Amino acid sequence: MERKKRSDKGKFEVQTDVGEIIKAHLIVNPHLSCSTVQRMVARICAKQTWPEPTYWNVYRIHNSLPADLLTLSKDSAEYRRLYDMCHRFEASCPNEIWQADHNFMDIFVWDDLGQALKPILTAILDDYSRAITGYHLDFVPPSAQRTALALRGAIWHKKEQSWLACGIPEKLYTDRGSDFISKRLQNISVELDFELIKGRPYYPQGKGKIERFFETMNQLFLCELPGYTREDQPPQKPGLNMDEFRRMFHSWLVNEYMHHKNDDTGETPFFRWSQKLPVPRMPESQERLHMLLMTIPDRRLVRNDGIHTLNLRYTNTELQEGYVRESVVIRYDPTDVSQVFVFHENKFVCVAHCPEISDIKPTSKDIQKAKSLRKKNLRTKISTAQALVKLYETDSARPIPPPEIEEVATPVVSKSQHPVIRRYSVDE
Repeated sequence: MERKKRSDKGKFEVQTDVGEIIKAHLIVNPHLSCSTVQRMVARICAKQTWPEPTYWNVYRIHNSLPADLLTLSKDSAEYRRLYDMCHRFEASCPNEIWQADHNFMDIFVWDDLGQALKPILTAILDDYSRAITGYHLDFVPPSAQRTALALRGAIWHKKEQSWLACGIPEKLYTDRGSDFISKRLQNISVELDFELIKGRPYYPQGKGKIERFFETMNQLFLCELPGYTREDQPPQKPGLNMDEFRRMFHSWLVNEYMHHKNDDTGETPFFRWSQKLPVPRMPESQERLHMLLMTIPDRRLVRNDGIHTLNLRYTNTELQEGYVRESVVIRYDPTDVSQVFVFHENKFVCVAHCPEISDIKPTSKDIQKAKSLRKKNLRTKISTAQALVKLYETDSARPIPPPEIEEVATPVVSKSQHPVIRRYSVDE
């Protein structure tokens, strides 16, 4: 038997004016408790000689108010998150829309100086397939340079057959971070002919897909590694250095994430990207891509023995062909300083290599570390020398007297022996 509804449901045993006053107090002060509002309204009723409402009157009126009304009165940002309807755009094919964002990864790893730090990941995600087309991973804070390096890897062909994503996107969606609204990124979008779309301020819903990737990365990869630390946990001791972590992340991304079924699409990113792909739009050449997306250009003079920069020397036989004593522009990858790309008058010349480190690829941080160690050793030698000098200065019994100098009589020169200065009429 169905239970009968109360005939007075939604009605409250208070005067109309008192009910409106209670509603107004609850809306204007959503953080106050019902008992506090009851006392406030009771004092108003006492002055007006109205019947005072009970706590249960206020409680029932509070429960009758729309939840979105109280939320908006309390916090507009929370209202947008919970109640604002948003249009979720969907790309119709690969490379139509890419998303870019930075993420401070929830793991501590060792840097080159033995410090425990959180790596920073800059990822480029294809909206249609959910494939990560490129990324950049190190400890450097977010910047336009990081985004440019991630785009360089995202656009060019991949070596792995299980990671075929490449090409120039039609649109790149970002938030309004200072690096994403920089002039450099705007110039890159003009040169490569893609549209740069900036998200609305205070509306994080637009980055939902790439945020979902970061969450998947935490759940399927980071949580199983030593040093994993959630935001609400104290720092954990690292178990990996940056080179080890970078290799493990790349292997997981290419071999597992790209072939893991996505809950939204029902397909793997690799399958979805490769099955519905038009011919990707590519830059004119890899050298042209390097010129746009590598480090900020540095102008150098080609010497007889090569190009000197980063405290290293780079050479190539092609520099002999009319470039000696000429000013050129060099660009390089901060993660591989064994070679630099040389440009002259906006034209690619060659790739110059450092003979001393041609078989290895140290980073710029490796060079900085070596420079610091060399300076430390030199300062140690200087300190030792200073201590030795000071020791002999303080231990000497008495200062060594200066050598005696024999007094030599000064010859007397008569006035007649002095040379006569010739005078001219202009001196008078």
